[in-house]
Amino acid sequence: MKVLAVAVGALVVGGCATVPLNTPSGKPETILSRAPANVRDCLTNAMLSSGWRVRSEAGSQLVFSKRADPTLGITAQYGHVVTYALVKESGGTKVITDLQMVLNLDTAAEHHFDQAPQAQARTAVDQAVARCR
Repeated sequence: MKVLAVAVGALVVGGCATVPLNTPSGKPETILSRAPANVRDCLTNAMLSSGWRVRSEAGSQLVFSKRADPTLGITAQYGHVVTYALVKESGGTKVITDLQMVLNLDTAAEHHFDQAPQAQARTAVDQAVARCR
């Protein structure tokens, strides 16, 4: 059973590498026609209502986390961390999104992976940005 859990964990963690996007940051970017403070409030409300929690808010950066669905049978706690960088632009705010899979979420052994996250996490993050348009 432990071998199966390790194999599934390796598949989840090492399954798919993220391909950089053709944007200046290599990450998803969008421009919203709102002031940074309004975007910050909107993203915070959207993420909290989707079950994410605030990890930190500093300057132009918002960081949220959420535990993943435990039904995969993996013994380690894993989840996702999303970072929104808000950049003031003429006519609005550019939102740069970084979503990472995290093994041992909220522990001293927390480890971030630059891997493709679960589709449902990606959808939740995209929907939060879309709500703020």
